[in-house]
Amino acid sequence: MRPRRKALPRDAWAEINVGLLLVPGLTGWAQINGRDELAIAEKVRLDAEYLKRQSTGFDMLILLMTAVKVVKGDGVTH
Repeated sequence: MRPRRKALPRDAWAEINVGLLLVPGLTGWAQINGRDELAIAEKVRLDAEYLKRQSTGFDMLILLMTAVKVVKGDGVTH
């Protein structure tokens, strides 16, 4: 039997609806800010933040930060 998930806070649902607008990609704001270590609500909050800040410059920052994390091996848990 798998463990029960904690219920999300009521205010998280608005951000979840916004998060559904994101198209999956190579990397993301939530992935470089904790990935598997983040609770679902925090990932959703970061995805909503990405939508608010979305720009070519912000995307370039995310790609740069992704490259740095890959080279350094940050966040690798397995």
